[in-house]
Amino acid sequence: KGRLGLTIIPGAFEPDLRLIARELVTGKTTDLQMPPPPAPRAELMREKVVLENARAIPPFLRDLRKVYLAIGEDMPLELVKPLTDILKARGVDVQVRRARQLAVKGFDTEVGRGIYRTTGSILPGAQDTLEVDRAVIAVGSVANNALIRHVSCDRRWTLRCGLDGYPGAGHAYLVHLWRPFNLRQNSMMLIVNDEDGIRVGIEYLVSASR
Repeated sequence: KGRLGLTIIPGAFEPDLRLIARELVTGKTTDLQMPPPPAPRAELMREKVVLENARAIPPFLRDLRKVYLAIGEDMPLELVKPLTDILKARGVDVQVRRARQLAVKGFDTEVGRGIYRTTGSILPGAQDTLEVDRAVIAVGSVANNALIRHVSCDRRWTLRCGLDGYPGAGHAYLVHLWRPFNLRQNSMMLIVNDEDGIRVGIEYLVSASR
């Protein structure tokens, strides 16, 4: 017998959250249904830009050589121009694309990231994928950015937050991701719900890129 201490972030999981424990020798499992706390309210947060994996963000930006800036379908191009300008001034090869031009297809979450190793189905029910050939900074929301939607279907708590309108008006949620679209390059998602959120998120990235 033992005790497992957990910290559950409010709004970080789907409503059907289950905690499953597996005994390694016999393979026996037990599970516990856990009611999730309410989703976070961005208006109660002091930070305009909420970071996840914050320590990995400066090295990612510092070491960039080639990147796709994949923006939401209805996002004005001029809102990301300050970021493209500073990256290009540093010699980074920046290509701005609408997310639909790069979006990988859906994949079987039971297979996980291993499906990125092939261009065809490796298990029944698994769907094809399209490898993205460089780092990506995806900007937008679950609603308007196919890349963010794709990753969020794997990171189900991110999907729930996105569907609940997180991070809210005038806020941005910046996440560093390890190899989400291929087996070589890391990427980032800047999740925003409105133009003010885009501006504060891009301002943060511009400052961090200097």
